Amino acid sequence: MVGYTLKNHANGDKWKNIRVYFNGDEKEIKQIIEGSWRIACNGEIIDLNGVITVKNQPVAIPARSAVILYQDYLF
Repeated sequence: MVGYTLKNHANGDKWKNIRVYFNGDEKEIKQIIEGSWRIACNGEIIDLNGVITVKNQPVAIPARSAVILYQDYLF
């Protein structure tokens, strides 16, 4: 798995912080997320308003897929 974070409205983005995780494995991977984040992409589901909000909990990164989370000015 590869993950990275873009911080402080990188490149003028409206989302304050963005986290991206790529899972190239054949199995789902759990990643503990600290803080409050909205999931914009979880495998095949994409919703720029946030599919769900997670706070201090593990998030499943599906096999051979990506998960994108963000924090906006409301958090």
